[in-house]
Amino acid sequence: MTDNTARLTEIASAIGVPVETFTQPALRASERTERLTEIMKLIQAFETIEDAPARRRCITFVETTAGALR
Repeated sequence: MTDNTARLTEIASAIGVPVETFTQPALRASERTERLTEIMKLIQAFETIEDAPARRRCITFVETTAGALR
């Protein structure tokens, strides 16, 4: 492994992304588009929830899940 590859691997690991994020720009753009689509769907669904406690449970669920994955 070259010094540059080792550095990229270390950076990718530190920020929680695949090293390919830095080496395959087309893949990165595609993944970003998919992620933005998912974010939009999440916001649209959340917006339809009228019950305040239910919205809070949704937020807590997402925050807990995100924290568990880090």
